[in-house]
Amino acid sequence: MVEDTSPAHSSEEEEEEEEEEEDDGEIRCICGRDVDKGLMIQCEKCEVWQHGSCLGIKSDKQVPDDWFCSDCQQELEKVIFFFNNVLKVILIVLWYFRIVLLLNLLMNLC
Repeated sequence: MVEDTSPAHSSEEEEEEEEEEEDDGEIRCICGRDVDKGLMIQCEKCEVWQHGSCLGIKSDKQVPDDWFCSDCQQELEKVIFFFNNVLKVILIVLWYFRIVLLLNLLMNLC
C-alpha cells in the first residue's frame, strides 16, 4: 500500500480513508441480520463482519487479537486435524526406524 505524505492530505481525509477500509467486507453474522450496528468484529481470514453482541463480546477490550468466523474456524480445525495426523504418522515411522536401527546395532554387537 502506498501512503500519501503530501501536505494537502489532511488528517480528516486519512481518518475517512481508514473508516472506509474498515467498512470493507460483507456482514455475515450468526443472527442472520446484515445490519452494521454496534461493535463489529471482522474475521482475519475471510474478512466478514459479525456483531460482537451476537458473539458475547460487549467491549473492545474483549475482542481477541486474532478472531475467525465459525466457517473459517471449522476450516482451520480441519487443517490442524490433518497436520496432527500427518505428524503422528511421521513420528510412528521415525520410531520404527529407531527400533530397526537399535536392533541392527544389537545384532552387530553379538
